[in-house]
Amino acid sequence: MEEKMKPEPEFLKFENNIHLVSMTTRPGSYALISAIEWFWFSPRKNLNHLFNLTIVRWEGLDWLVVSIPKYKLQDVKRLAKQLGMRIADGVPTMIRHIKPNEKPDKMYDGAGIFIFPGGNLNGSDNKNMFTIENDSGSPIYTKGIKTHQDIRSAENEVNDGFVNGIEWTPEKIVEYVYGVPNFVADLNFTKE
Repeated sequence: MEEKMKPEPEFLKFENNIHLVSMTTRPGSYALISAIEWFWFSPRKNLNHLFNLTIVRWEGLDWLVVSIPKYKLQDVKRLAKQLGMRIADGVPTMIRHIKPNEKPDKMYDGAGIFIFPGGNLNGSDNKNMFTIENDSGSPIYTKGIKTHQDIRSAENEVNDGFVNGIEWTPEKIVEYVYGVPNFVADLNFTKE
């Protein structure tokens, strides 16, 4: 029986890009993704074609993949920190029971290891893929007073604000999304 190759994810066609993966339900990720787009790839700056957002259904969950030019990685890492997030090396991986007729990417102690699409190319880790996570010092863990539903609503309002011309700063985003004033991870941060 001929083994079928998994199709290459569509977002990998964006060469010279990094790809940032996040669960759609991760608190804070939507605000970070909005800030990345509007700080550096705004339609108002005619750079929006460099910002690509893909929704991927994997392991029963919806995931977002943001594809942007590689040269922005360090800026994005600094911005993530300002918003209580972090950009982790690698991609999400599930270790679970193998279903009949299912082929995991790898095996470990009888369990299947399933790697996020595009995270493993020709048997090696894709060094251009990263995962958006909440930082250990994030307001979601330390000072947050809002529910996850309130946070998601606020994140949507932040994005709407960007669309409507509001000039958000990372500090104002955190205050609006989490209800935490004066959260500053790096006093020297600039979006330039």
